[in-house]
This record gives sequence, C-alpha cells and structure tokens, in this order.
Amino acid sequence: MFLELSTPISFSELRYKFPQINTIIWDLDGTIANSEPMHMRAIWSAIENHQGKIKTSYSFDDLCHDSIGLNDRSIFESLLNKKIISKPINFQDFLDLKIDLFHEELKSTYPNEIIDLKIQNLIKNFKENSALKQALVTNSDRKSCLNVLKKLEIDDCFDFIITLDDMKNPKPDPEGYNHIQKLLQNEWENTFIFEDSQAGLQAAQKTPANVVKVNWYN
Repeated sequence: MFLELSTPISFSELRYKFPQINTIIWDLDGTIANSEPMHMRAIWSAIENHQGKIKTSYSFDDLCHDSIGLNDRSIFESLLNKKIISKPINFQDFLDLKIDLFHEELKSTYPNEIIDLKIQNLIKNFKENSALKQALVTNSDRKSCLNVLKKLEIDDCFDFIITLDDMKNPKPDPEGYNHIQKLLQNEWENTFIFEDSQAGLQAAQKTPANVVKVNWYN
C-alpha cells in the first residue's frame, strides 16, 4: 500500500483508517520534525565558517534543492565535486563543525516551532499502547537525532532507533528499514513507514511495508 498525507493525523484517526497497523517506522527530519531547514542552515554556515563567504553562484536554495533527504556524507561529497567546498577539510571535521552549528540553533528553538502538536501526540499515544511498536530510521547522525527527540520530549517513545552512525548504506538503500524490522520481529503487512523525502521514499518502497508519504511540513 502507498498513500499520501498532507495534514497530520491523530491516533484515533490512524487506528480507524488503518485498523491492521501495529508498527510505525518513522523518518525524523521532514517527517516527525520540520528540522530539514535547520540542517541546511548548519551545512551552509559550516561551509562559510570553514572557508569564508561562498563566491560562486551556488545559493542556499540550490543546497536545499540538491540535499534534502540525503545523508551528510553524500552532501559533503557533492559539495566537493561541485567545488563549493574548495578549501581542504576532511569529512569528519566538516561533520563536527556542522553538528555544533546545528545544536547551537536547536538550543534556542522551541518544540512547537519544529513539530506539529498532532504528530507529537500521535507518537506519544502510540507509545502508550503496549500492543503497538514504534521505531525510527534516520539519515541524521545519532547525536543530532537524540537531541532533537529530547527537545521534542519524545526521546523515550521508540523501541529502536537507527541513525546514520548505524548504517553502512543509508537511504535510499533500505538497509536501515530491513535491519530495524528484524529487531521489531513484526510482519511487514502490519508495518507502516512514514517518509517525506525522495531518498527516504525510495528506501521504504524497496521493502514490503505500507508506505505513507507525508508532506505536512511543505
């Protein structure tokens, strides 16, 4: 099953619409939280902090268009290939800089600025039902992921969490989803994956799960 949701759904609405559902596997950035713009701003600032103002015609909008949904390593390699990053730096140093900048903005961000209350309540209500399972697979690094979840007060709501740090092959490869499904020990037919980006949807659709494309933050 493949379907799209343009507005957030409540727990009761979800259970009524999909009575067979017993597992949700969430994406984080762009699905649970409207945090993709924060990641993009952190990457942009990391470039400028490292080498000064970007002097090419490449814009912040270009970065967002090219990068949303991709993991940081893929974004870094793309920026190197396009010579947007021209001053030598290795990936780990760039990632550390980007993560620090991301967390600086996150500290001053209120939860209601990056999550819809209906989504937050859905996740909490799903967790409260012991017969249901909930997990998360994200292309974000573990530190950023856990800090976002803590900020949103849902860090205790997931049975399993897989981040970029745990995957050899991140999205659009389905490795993360296949691995977490083994941990959950659940049937694919009762599992729903919520995703927003092209890379995430490609990964989800390579599994037998039901896939829900969300665009409630667009």
